[in-house]
Amino acid sequence: MSASACNPPAACTTHGRCWTHSDWADGVHPSDEPKLSPKEAKIVYLLGPPGVGKTQLARDLLGWGAVELKFHPKPKWTLSPAACAAGHYTGATFDGGDTVLYTGARVALEHWRDNIRLPLTILDGARFATRPSLHLLRAWGHAPRAVLLTASLAVLEARRAIRGSKQNPTWMRGAETRAQNFSRLLPCLTIDTSEAAPSAVLAQVRAFLERELKS
Repeated sequence: MSASACNPPAACTTHGRCWTHSDWADGVHPSDEPKLSPKEAKIVYLLGPPGVGKTQLARDLLGWGAVELKFHPKPKWTLSPAACAAGHYTGATFDGGDTVLYTGARVALEHWRDNIRLPLTILDGARFATRPSLHLLRAWGHAPRAVLLTASLAVLEARRAIRGSKQNPTWMRGAETRAQNFSRLLPCLTIDTSEAAPSAVLAQVRAFLERELKS
């Protein structure tokens, strides 16, 4: 797997330059690519408490380790040939949607709307799992889906200990509650990751998205 930082030309924002399949296929950067219609834009929220496996799932959906990933730093988007994820997913340490500032969610979504043309869009973490972001996407005509990952308390605590998490336990419980509440606002698949291998989780999510997000 290779990853590269991409700093698109000014045309990206001033003349509609967008990221498409052709960015990987032949290096062509069309300036007149039409925006994705609501039927073409497949959007999924990844929900769950810290340590449940959201970042792993996002990387798997992007194809991390198997295809080239490109990182667009402002606003933060990670792109692969078939998917994009809001946030930084090419690092070896702290990654995920939470690398986007709380105040940057709307800017990131507007950039996605205007400049990114990839089949699947992944929104992970508390920055995007909010009513305002959901209302914004729906106002643009989109119908997002969600995947809620869960795990037993013992499993979550063990995973957090392995990665040396210093997050406040009360805050983490609140994050879990907020994820559950948000999942009730849209069609959602719930997966218990306590004993599920990442490959099994990925297979379930792909089947769900194929069923739910048909053109």
